[in-house]
Amino acid sequence: MSQAAGSGIPALVTEWNITQDSDVGGLHLLSSGLKKELSSLFNDIAGQESSYLTHLHHHVFGSASPLEVSHAHSVVHNCGKYASVLKESGSRLLKEADPSHLVEAGSGFGFGFQVYCGCKLLYTTGGGFGSGMTVSGKAGVAPVMGGLGGGGGVQMFKDGAEDAGKEDKPVLNVGGGGGGDLDGCGGSTDFGQLFPHSSMEEAKDVLIAPQVQACPPEKLSMVGGGGGGMGFTVTGKDEAQKEWVAAYGGGLNLKFHKRVRSLMMPNVEASSCMDQLRSRIQAITLLFQTPPPTVERNANLRATTSPRSGSVRVHAPRTHSRH
Repeated sequence: MSQAAGSGIPALVTEWNITQDSDVGGLHLLSSGLKKELSSLFNDIAGQESSYLTHLHHHVFGSASPLEVSHAHSVVHNCGKYASVLKESGSRLLKEADPSHLVEAGSGFGFGFQVYCGCKLLYTTGGGFGSGMTVSGKAGVAPVMGGLGGGGGVQMFKDGAEDAGKEDKPVLNVGGGGGGDLDGCGGSTDFGQLFPHSSMEEAKDVLIAPQVQACPPEKLSMVGGGGGGMGFTVTGKDEAQKEWVAAYGGGLNLKFHKRVRSLMMPNVEASSCMDQLRSRIQAITLLFQTPPPTVERNANLRATTSPRSGSVRVHAPRTHSRH
């Protein structure tokens, strides 16, 4: 099995592909200044999404927020930072765009991964974030408008069962998210949350670490992936008042896994795992073919801002007792 250079850690096998939108064109109609700012916008959006991941790690996995509201608090608490990226980029675009131009831009990404011991699912998590805005110099229209949103979830398992798709019963299940416009955000938590521990650090130590330590190294595996994209359109008119559109965009898809010997060799265990994975796919397919049950609406979190510090607090009504 391949090893990360000098680390002794099994290397991840990664695959990815980059795509470009099929309707790209019209860029020659844009001024050099506007093209420069649109290029900077892509860089700013990448930084915005990187910040989201940093904040997600800090609030959820770094236990900076109460576990049951950590995903929602991560977005609501940092809403102003995410919005400022769009506001500042929009202001620069407004200076370079013609008053008759309408600039529209957006982006989004998501990720997820699972940790297994053989065929037994131990841990799964995922998240995503997206934002968009419009810039217009027309009278009577707000020059920069936009919105953003993000969220995620974590599940941990400790029932001793092999991966059984929708029949797996997590012992920890937390998630939520938030979103809003460029002036503020609200958040909500997922229904059916289970949080037997007060922090993610404690949950990892009690629920996951012993299982990872007890799992034979050749059976421990991780698989996951993600994808994202961004793009823009600029709508304008030529001297004859004929409308034109300039557009550009693209994305990236990524998947990865840790190479596991038992899953690469044609033995009984590998065959058993593949059979179970196929059963899971069939179960998920049937699940999506069945009309979803009626569920209650998510309980909204209430965010308040301290007039002195400017800090944001998220309040969530407790509908589930601790276990």
